[in-house]
Amino acid sequence: MPQYLILYSPDGASSGPAGAVQDAARAHDALYPGQRRERLPGARLHGWLAAADVVDNAYWRSANHGLEVVATGTWFAPGIASLAELGERIADEGVEAVAGQLEGPYALVVFDRRRARAQVVTDLAGTLHIFVAEHAGGWVIGTSSAWLAALTGASLDPIGTHEFLATGIVYEGRTLWQRVRKIGQSTVATLLSGGVVDERRYWSFANIVPERDDFATSILRLARAMPDAARAIGARHTRVLCDITAGYDSRATIAAFLMADVPFAGTVSGPEESRDVVISRAIAARFDIPHVHAAPALRGDAAEFEDAIALTDGECDAADYARVAAIHRQHARDYQISVNGSFGELARGYWWELLWPSIGADEPLDAAMLARRRFAAARYDSTLFADTSFDLATHMRDVIERVNRPLRGMPNTTLLDHAYFALRMHRWQGRIASSTARIWPNVSLFAFRSVLEPVLEARASSRIRSGLIRSLLARYLPALANYPLEAGHPSAPLRITNIHRFWPLVPHYGARIGRKLAPPASGRARGAQTAQKPQRRLTPQEVDLLMASDVFARDRLQPWLEAASPSAQYSRLLTLGAVLRRVDSARPRGRREALPPVMEEARGY
Repeated sequence: MPQYLILYSPDGASSGPAGAVQDAARAHDALYPGQRRERLPGARLHGWLAAADVVDNAYWRSANHGLEVVATGTWFAPGIASLAELGERIADEGVEAVAGQLEGPYALVVFDRRRARAQVVTDLAGTLHIFVAEHAGGWVIGTSSAWLAALTGASLDPIGTHEFLATGIVYEGRTLWQRVRKIGQSTVATLLSGGVVDERRYWSFANIVPERDDFATSILRLARAMPDAARAIGARHTRVLCDITAGYDSRATIAAFLMADVPFAGTVSGPEESRDVVISRAIAARFDIPHVHAAPALRGDAAEFEDAIALTDGECDAADYARVAAIHRQHARDYQISVNGSFGELARGYWWELLWPSIGADEPLDAAMLARRRFAAARYDSTLFADTSFDLATHMRDVIERVNRPLRGMPNTTLLDHAYFALRMHRWQGRIASSTARIWPNVSLFAFRSVLEPVLEARASSRIRSGLIRSLLARYLPALANYPLEAGHPSAPLRITNIHRFWPLVPHYGARIGRKLAPPASGRARGAQTAQKPQRRLTPQEVDLLMASDVFARDRLQPWLEAASPSAQYSRLLTLGAVLRRVDSARPRGRREALPPVMEEARGY
């Protein structure tokens, strides 16, 4: 997937003076050394495309229509197979109408000369991340928050940084950087003068009718929509690779491909003896699916870590993502697109146990409870931060209330689904998917509007305990439904004829309850860290940069680092230090006579 950074001026002046375009090029080369880039040949959209095979695959311009379109990601729509066809459809029907027709993760920038405006368009779930910031009297738009931060000289954002170090996720429109903002889900954002962004939603949860469909109708709608989505993917990509695990969501995904008769291969990662791998191989053998077991050997060196930083822009734990990147680089050599089961949790009433005994009731969602038990549940050390008054649970309560405010009056299940969709999946799953898209295309059927809407309009009684997916599998692919899940029971509905096959749930849940109730080992407090030291340390430069920011308490950060033991918070701090170092090295340092060398000459520069 090509990355891009675009400079645009609403007042019609030369968008991005030559110095700003040069600075953007230098920032790119410092952040992503060795990566190709090409000058964007725009009339009003100026900047760079990076990692693109050819600029024509990502940029389209029509003098007749007065349009420029920059596109990235993986989008699908009936009758639109090329960027030129997409541009023509936008010219005929308008941006918002076309955005409502597109499926898959994508991000567009459209300049319309006739209306004298530039608009940024995001996919339904906001999966492919795109950012904007004010700069040089206009706007800078890009797929990399680090690139924008380097160009604009942005400092760390205190709230975004706190969210990331505490939870591993940055929420709402925030990023790690002040004044660099993320455009939201299913949005057409018009960039105006004076730093104003007019954001309009072309789709939202307000479009759905909760509790509309009975059980039979929901199954029928999904049985049509999911194979149609699989056919759309198969029509554009001939070598499809689907996750096959011991869970429901990947199983429903491959069921759609089997029902659609679209060829695909399956993959799984993990130890040879794990339930995921054993069951995945058994399913592949039963249905004659080519199968790949991904077991990359990680080096664990600095180069691998820096590669993960470059892919994620420091917005997810680089040590964790390094393994994900290795798996996808391996697959990208032989296949064209990865299909996963993300968002499938919404079809199974994920987190609904928090609503018991009022599941599906027409009552407000307890945002404080949800924040405390899910979004701010993990322990972390807040003493590192300069702002000692910041309370994460209270903050996340307010975040949940803000995102759900337009949905007042909807059932509590819809409100919980929306909080999960708009916060966790948008910014956590979306960050992983955006990073992986820099390696190769990746999509989820459940994020297609045509699939998501039937899921959200199913009655709560249908989705609870995964009943909807169980019945879908049992009706259309009973052989697949009979294969065991990770806990050992089948994915088919519970009936008197198969009740004996659900016995594994008793020891499974018994063990989980026992682990929760068991006293901490060796007399340590639950959640306490071991005394071992981290293998990787912040460099002196990274420590200096962290200390120089206004985010951390300088008198507490250094002693904390010296005493630190391995933890999620420490690993995220390593990631933050690394991206801060990279961004600092990429900031403009005054004008230079020539651009740094790149792998390919910048066309038109």
